[in-house]
Amino acid sequence: MEQNTGRLRTNLRSASRELVRELGFMNRTLAGTDLSPSAVHVIVELGKARQLTATEISETLLLEKSTVSRLLKSLIAKGYLHEDRSISDTRVKNLRLSPQGQHLLHEITLFAEHQVDAALAPLSGEARRAVLAGLQTYASAVKASRIGVPVAVSAPSEIRSGYTPSLIG
Repeated sequence: MEQNTGRLRTNLRSASRELVRELGFMNRTLAGTDLSPSAVHVIVELGKARQLTATEISETLLLEKSTVSRLLKSLIAKGYLHEDRSISDTRVKNLRLSPQGQHLLHEITLFAEHQVDAALAPLSGEARRAVLAGLQTYASAVKASRIGVPVAVSAPSEIRSGYTPSLIG
């Protein structure tokens, strides 16, 4: 068992490194933009949430506040973001995408969708579902490990055709 665990760990680490490289996270820029991977993720997260604070971005992306502060200043200077003071707390600045940022988000989305479609095209529907389930499970396990929460493990489901004992009962 220990040998299998070691081999699994080694293979998973290798696949994770390859995935990071293939998705372009080792490059200075990402998703066909002139932006860093962190900046692209800020654009994507603001696109999903519509509005976030610097603290929320820092927590979501697991980045230091000082890193996020410099990153946001750069994105504001490039015209991708707008910031507005919060009505309820003037110390807080709410960030949202500018029209230029929304256009960039659209371009990033098209790039990512093409990348996913090209990778999944040769796979069967079953293989695509397996890829999705595996990535979701692994991402959840990594997060649970980081925050110290036990992972709920469920038995794998199996779909069988035909009748089995007690199926109708």
